[in-house]
Amino acid sequence: MKTDIIDSQADFDRMYEELVVEFKKINWMPHFAGEHKKLAAIHRKYFETGVDPNGKTWPPLTSGKPSYLTDTKRLRFSLGRAGGTQDSVREMVNEPAGRGYSFGTAVPYSLFHIFGTSRLPRRDHIGFNTMYLSEAADRTLDYAIGELSS
Repeated sequence: MKTDIIDSQADFDRMYEELVVEFKKINWMPHFAGEHKKLAAIHRKYFETGVDPNGKTWPPLTSGKPSYLTDTKRLRFSLGRAGGTQDSVREMVNEPAGRGYSFGTAVPYSLFHIFGTSRLPRRDHIGFNTMYLSEAADRTLDYAIGELSS
């Protein structure tokens, strides 16, 4: 990308149009892969500590429920597995042309934990908090500037 002096609105409009073209050429996948590793580590910690994305402790599993609902170790395993990969809550999706990123799970029983049931208290286990989003925005901006500068 070249450096221009802006002398008029027409110069600004031209430069803006060139910037949009260059921005669309950015390969975001290396950036997404780095964010994916960060998110996987964050979400792994949710399970290890039994907290939701905002740091709120999960409600305790009460006795008198079926054993699969009161066994914390078993619960964390069930939410953290997918065919033995231990990553069902951490799935990366490359949207068309590398223009998007999804982080979550395709495991159907995840909804029971997110919304709760009559036998299972709500246990949020996927999501972002304000601090992560702020830091991710800064990293994304730095990545974009680096790509546009090269």
